[in-house]
Amino acid sequence: MIPDIRKIPMSLRWNMDETGLTEGTNKDYLVLGNSKKRTIYVQNPGDRTWTSILECISANGRHLPPLVIFKGETVQHQWFPAEIEDYASWSFTSSTNG
Repeated sequence: MIPDIRKIPMSLRWNMDETGLTEGTNKDYLVLGNSKKRTIYVQNPGDRTWTSILECISANGRHLPPLVIFKGETVQHQWFPAEIEDYASWSFTSSTNG
């Protein structure tokens, strides 16, 4: 039986979303293809890495600090400036997938 969602307090209703950033080549690409075709597949070099960013927000507007997941074994401190006060509440971690 599905619980009646109206009985769940707004503060206990959460949504999580994931977005990501592609790191790697910073080149402009020219794509040629048929304008009537909806999808055009483009080959890209395999030297890109993916960084994921997770955010959570409740139905009443409360939010958790973002979680940034880098690809790798550990998070390297030299990746960040010495003063990261604007991001002090954020969490940073790593995974083999990013």
